Amino acid sequence: MTAGATGSSNAESDAAGQTLSIVDVASGEATAFTAPLGASGFDATVDGSMVAFTDADGNGNDQVFVMDADGSNQRQLTDSHVGVTIMGSPPQWSPDGSRIAYWVSFRAGGVELFVVRLQDGLSTRVTHEPNDVYEGGWASDRSFVFSISNPKSSYPLLARSVDVETGGTKTIARDVSTPEVSPDGSQIAFDSYFRPEGEAWLSLMDIDGTDRRKIQRVSSSGSFPRWSPDSSRFAYIGDTDQDGYGTYVYELSSGETRFVTAGTVESWIDDDHILAS
Repeated sequence: MTAGATGSSNAESDAAGQTLSIVDVASGEATAFTAPLGASGFDATVDGSMVAFTDADGNGNDQVFVMDADGSNQRQLTDSHVGVTIMGSPPQWSPDGSRIAYWVSFRAGGVELFVVRLQDGLSTRVTHEPNDVYEGGWASDRSFVFSISNPKSSYPLLARSVDVETGGTKTIARDVSTPEVSPDGSQIAFDSYFRPEGEAWLSLMDIDGTDRRKIQRVSSSGSFPRWSPDSSRFAYIGDTDQDGYGTYVYELSSGETRFVTAGTVESWIDDDHILAS
């Protein structure tokens, strides 16, 4: 399931569906959240009213689905003949909740970014990059930040932004994996892989690629940061003492990091609760 696929999971499954957890980040208390059995890659709108996810359609191809926050009103939004792919990030809601960004892996090769409108299900391809387009997040209602392999070499990854209306792109910074833009559009949380040492660091930088700083050394498989709606903190995946994966929260105001739950973060539901698998 999205970033937490390689780690331990708190999700339980039965014939009726799978149960994830909504976790209070202050207390660690959890309540059950029931999702469709085959669903993965969850992302909630900024206001917490809806959840997007991927699931198989009638032909066995993964598509983008949406549902209300209580699990009702589930419906398929995309109809890609090759299906959609998570590529390290779930489908991503735009800040205003009108569109969802997702990835398509073409049979002939290459992964590109698409955007689908909630209103009518119209999908548009927004990137035409020489290398695979990887994980990312919205910087505004019309701008999306993603990472790709350097066209001249497989490393380092480049952080680029695309105007989803015009398709215009620009490079923001080098050595940026799993970029996630704060909802206020001011900062990017990301993983940085320092070579040749091979260390992976959860890092921060301003939206223009300046003022880079290390936050926490993390697993080489990635931390997949997720911002709270108010942009005051972000949750990320890290190693635990039990040789598994858990969710931690970093507070921007204090610079403190603390463990929240043994589950892996999928999305924030509101400023105080995360959805964990």
